[in-house]
Amino acid sequence: HPHMGQIAYLCGFMAYHKGEMDSALVYLEKALISWTQQEEFLGQAKCHLILGWISEGAGFWEQAKGDYCKTIQLTQSANCKETGLAYLGIARCKQILKESVRDEIEMGISCLRATGKKEFALYADFSGFMFGDKNEEAANHLKSVADEYMSLKLGNNAASVYKLLARYCMNQGQLDSSKEFLDKAIGIYDESYSQISLMPGLKQFKGVLFFQEKDYEQSRQSLLESIKWYDKLGKEGQKYFAYKYLYRIDTLQGNYQRAIYYQSRAFESFKTARYKEKQLMAKVAEVDVKVLLMRQTIDRLEYTNKMNGILYCSAIVLILLVLLVIFQLIRGRYRNEQQREQERTRQFQNLLVGLGEKRLLQQRIAESSDVISSDPVLSASLSDDFSVCYIETIREFGRSFSQLSDTEIRYAVMFALNLSGDVISEIQNVQMAAIRKVKQRIRQKLELDNDRSLELYFQQFLKTEAYAELVE
Repeated sequence: HPHMGQIAYLCGFMAYHKGEMDSALVYLEKALISWTQQEEFLGQAKCHLILGWISEGAGFWEQAKGDYCKTIQLTQSANCKETGLAYLGIARCKQILKESVRDEIEMGISCLRATGKKEFALYADFSGFMFGDKNEEAANHLKSVADEYMSLKLGNNAASVYKLLARYCMNQGQLDSSKEFLDKAIGIYDESYSQISLMPGLKQFKGVLFFQEKDYEQSRQSLLESIKWYDKLGKEGQKYFAYKYLYRIDTLQGNYQRAIYYQSRAFESFKTARYKEKQLMAKVAEVDVKVLLMRQTIDRLEYTNKMNGILYCSAIVLILLVLLVIFQLIRGRYRNEQQREQERTRQFQNLLVGLGEKRLLQQRIAESSDVISSDPVLSASLSDDFSVCYIETIREFGRSFSQLSDTEIRYAVMFALNLSGDVISEIQNVQMAAIRKVKQRIRQKLELDNDRSLELYFQQFLKTEAYAELVE
């Protein structure tokens, strides 16, 4: 369901503020899994923030710090309430662990004030007093914070402020002022939406104040009221300090039998608290592990999909490259064919040009006007046309290279003209293999090396003086 994460989170949020930690963890686990699948980072941050509160309340400070850090990481350090609350949570844990907290306090207060909401700005002032220097001026400002909370109809928040003021006054030795602030906190406490152990904590605090004033009966009454509240909220493990003070009162009054009773109850409360804390921590760790495994699974799926996409794109690119190469090869072959055709055409056009052939033909025509007319110049055979056009060069080559046959002489003239293999094969109507065999025979008869170029050899012969004298 697209809203499953939001619904589960709201249920977990309500369960937490009712003190029902087991139910809160179940709902938060569902919310985290749903929001992790949807990649809803702010929702995940909200869940880790409450998990941090639960771990902090159970006394697992390192675990709480880890959840607060995840909250900050998921919000990407944005100026939102979750980021500010997470920084202040880290500060509380570090303060207990005797670590430096200055940076976290500044970041937390700054983020809360940057939200632009009055409620969070008031909490930033509250946190500034809680972590900062406590003096009369700061205490007076904190009173105005409580009034602002009351104007916003946030009585329990105001009660927390009065409790902090009561602790400040107690530390200053102002016990009457401390009791006055506690009475204000108790008077505005809203039972319909109870914060975790706030009322029993207030009653217990008041019992401690009476104890310091040595009003043991009033102290006993307040402490017993706090125990009733703890029982009402199902907080058996949090009655330890109330029992310890009752034990001290009975010890001072000489009622040792009842003192032993409260001492044993304190011990049982301590064991119960530790047992529940271990259970709670195990469940918190289990939630974190499940969410971590879920996130790893999603990361692996994303990686697999990404790799598949890369492979798919690579295959397309490879196919396109192959097609491009094939196209270039076809295009290059076509161009080569065109160039070869152009070269053949040029060579055919140049057959009657250069090498003194015109002079030889003109000389031949001058000597006998009927030589050309009697030869089959207009024959259909390209071989016959070549023989007619280059008859004098063929004769001169024949006299110079008498060891060659008539066919080999024709080939020699073609080599001298630097005709391509395609043109020679077309003139002679033979395959390229036949031309290679002829070259081999000519080299053998002329006693030339196998790597000697016949084209260059016969071209050099045309430039010799002996050939020039023959032509003249």
